[in-house]
Amino acid sequence: MEALLFRILKASILLMIPAVGELFNQRSGNLNIGIEGMMLFGVLSTIVVGDITGNIWLAVLGGMAAGGILGLLNAFMAVSLRVDQVASGLGIWILSLGATTYFGAGYWGRSPVRLPTFSIGRASFTPMLIIAPILVFVVWWVLERTQFGLKVRSTGEDPRIAEVWGTDVFRLRYLGMIVSGVMAGLGGAYLITHYTTIWAPELTAGRGWIALALVFFSLHKAKYVGLSSLFFGAVWILALQIPGWIGGNIQLIRAIPYAATVIVLFAFRFFYKTSEEPDSLGVPYFRE
Repeated sequence: MEALLFRILKASILLMIPAVGELFNQRSGNLNIGIEGMMLFGVLSTIVVGDITGNIWLAVLGGMAAGGILGLLNAFMAVSLRVDQVASGLGIWILSLGATTYFGAGYWGRSPVRLPTFSIGRASFTPMLIIAPILVFVVWWVLERTQFGLKVRSTGEDPRIAEVWGTDVFRLRYLGMIVSGVMAGLGGAYLITHYTTIWAPELTAGRGWIALALVFFSLHKAKYVGLSSLFFGAVWILALQIPGWIGGNIQLIRAIPYAATVIVLFAFRFFYKTSEEPDSLGVPYFRE
């Protein structure tokens, strides 16, 4: 049981990191559908930089930078060119899926440098165990307790009024998308340097999509991101454990996390309507 709980915690951290970045992004009015692709690029960039430098921290920074660059690209399309944000995000995902499969062919089965670990009982953890909750707290504090956070939230609620009061809507929406990309890249770096340590195409296996859903499940409130991550992390790990416990169709059972995502989101949207979803979420802003 102790080992199972530790596995759930590790899986939760993997979802928590990209989810909190996307929450910040959505409160600024953006919708980043491309998280899955940004995580994939973060994974591959971490491997490449780690292979070249042999330094774990440079490798992690490489993964974060890759996600941030894709976030910048997505911001250019969605904020400056006013492309539909669902379309631009899907484009990022498709680009990432194809590019990482092609350029990652030479790294198939390669294991990158590893994050340093420390032990709690019989389980080993990385510094992400501490960093991830701190990131959640920082995002909550910035959004809810600072003047800057008020400006970010105002751009998501009504960008026209925000600009009247002197807020640079375009700058903050660019920042939101880049933060989402950087956190997705960090999630990818954590995935390949500790959680799953051998490269294979589509290694993220839908975790980026679940992280995106987790933002809505958290009702767009940073204080719920940690609890929501634990829930989805538990669903993910239990779906992997059930075949070993009771047997059955492995592929069908492993579809449980994705089915649970749809069911839970539907239930929350139907029964619980106090979400802090921004009024202008995903709506392009046209400066008059």
